[in-house]
Order: sequence, then C-alpha cells, then structure tokens
Amino acid sequence: MSQYKKNLIVLLATLMALQTCMPQPPEGLDTKSVARDIQYRKLKRITEPEIMEAALKEGILLQEDIEKKFKNPQNGAIAYQNTDTLFKTAAKVFFWAAYSQAMLPEEKALWEAYKTIDFRQETASENLQKLKSTDLLLLYTFPLVADDSAQMRGFWAIQISKQDLLKKYFWTIPKGFRKK
Repeated sequence: MSQYKKNLIVLLATLMALQTCMPQPPEGLDTKSVARDIQYRKLKRITEPEIMEAALKEGILLQEDIEKKFKNPQNGAIAYQNTDTLFKTAAKVFFWAAYSQAMLPEEKALWEAYKTIDFRQETASENLQKLKSTDLLLLYTFPLVADDSAQMRGFWAIQISKQDLLKKYFWTIPKGFRKK
C-alpha cells in the first residue's frame, strides 16, 4: 500500500473518531426555536430621522386625543400623565396659558415664537424638537387658538419618552418568541 493511501486511511479514521466525540444536541432541544430567538435578539440600528418621524406620528395622535378630551384646559401640568393607555409614550403633558418660569428653555422660546404669529393669516402648526437638557425626551408642542378671535390661548407641550417610543414603534416580540 502506498504512503498516500495509508495517510488517507489515517485521516478518515481520525475524522470518524472526532465525529463520534462531538457533542450532539440533547434530545428534545428545538434548535429552530433557539435560532429564531437569536435572530430576534440581534440589535437593530434605528436612525435619528426614524425616531423623529415616529415621535411626530405619536405627537399627532396625542394632539388629536388631547383636543377631544380637553376643550378648556387650565395652565400647568395635566394630571393624567402616564396613566391613560394612549399616553404611555408621554412623559409629561403641560398646557401653558401664560409665560412661566417653570417652562423649559425650549418652551419659553416657543412661547415667544407662537406669540408673534398672526393666526388669522397663518395656520397653527405643531413643533417637534430634541430637548437640550436630556437625550431621553423629545418635545412636541402645538398652539391652542381661540376660534372667534384667532388669538393664541396657550400651547400644549408634550414631553415624549424616547424609550417608550422605541418600544411602541420599533420593538416587537414576534409570535412564538420565548420570554425569559
């Protein structure tokens, strides 16, 4: 027998021995389920424009609900923060009818900007921006204009939690996914 054949036989015998020594998955282990779990645990990159777009959608939904529920709001914090199911993404909701020292710097600047708008000629529009004080919240605002006089009665300020927003719009648990 040639040296080549002897080496081939030794190599095959070694491979067979290694094959029998390799650990096998235990009986009953659902490898497809494990593979699916791994797939859904992979990190997903979400860009800042995607977050801002989702926050704008959420702000519009909150605005519509607020306008239905509160026809004549009072100045200051609204008591339903984080209790109503619709408002799970809203960290805090305020109605500002007058300039206040309690306002955030961004809210003070928006107050001044909204006060300069002539609502007879321009339509009231919402505003979405990042808060400089924290990366965890976004600020969505919209003015409340009196129908008869086109005067601004105040504006709504909704602090939207980025964490809750990401959970609502980007994080889903697929059907059949095992929770640990």
